[in-house]
Amino acid sequence: MTTGLPLAGRVVLVTRAREQAAALSGTLARRGARVIESPLIAFADPADWAPLDAALRALPSYDLVLFTSANTVERFHARRSHLSLPWPAGLRPRVIAIGEATAARLAERGMPAGAVAAAPRAEGVLDLLGDETLRGARVLLPRAEEGREILPDGLRQRGARVDVAIAYRTVGVPLSDEARGLLAAGRIDVVTLTSPATVRWLLAELGARGAAGMGGARVAVLGPVTADAAREAGLAPDIVADGGSMEALADAIERDYARRI
Repeated sequence: MTTGLPLAGRVVLVTRAREQAAALSGTLARRGARVIESPLIAFADPADWAPLDAALRALPSYDLVLFTSANTVERFHARRSHLSLPWPAGLRPRVIAIGEATAARLAERGMPAGAVAAAPRAEGVLDLLGDETLRGARVLLPRAEEGREILPDGLRQRGARVDVAIAYRTVGVPLSDEARGLLAAGRIDVVTLTSPATVRWLLAELGARGAAGMGGARVAVLGPVTADAAREAGLAPDIVADGGSMEALADAIERDYARRI
């Protein structure tokens, strides 16, 4: 244990997909936490690439492309590279990102966002667009298969023609034996949940015991969408990070412990 650090002695379970866990795990470890990684989700290809491929080939015809997560950016970019399709030159399509992390990933991939919705949820995009006329505008929304319908429905209500293209599917991964044993023994201080999918799969892994199988661990969630999903599933979050970054989640966990010392 590293003493003198804000999370020294705390054991934190990180449930992000394996390829995404490093940012959160590293941030928590630098603050003194002992991190247990047990991914609850993994990403798989869509059942059919045809809709996304058609959208990628028609990119110059879109007025607006909306990216809701850094993972969607990665999957979209990988498929575009696979098809050897360049990013269109000129002012179309306009790109909007949800959250600074998504915007940063877009910039890295040569698809800079023209605007960023600060609120890390679909409603943030609708707020950002305000009273902008969308009638007849052609909008592309690449996303996960399990995405919420609030954004495409809201855009269509404003007159936009919205194409939803599935870039990936989220599949469940069992808890590791180590994580399961530590939870059962009450030796996990905090369980981090960063998406509605991680909420669903954690509860599926806990089975009939549900929240009672958490062994007293506090639940820390990233953003309001994940918080809502946890509450709806009967897993009341103890810690909610308002921002959409891993740093924001670590900050929220740190503040929670500072208040209770």
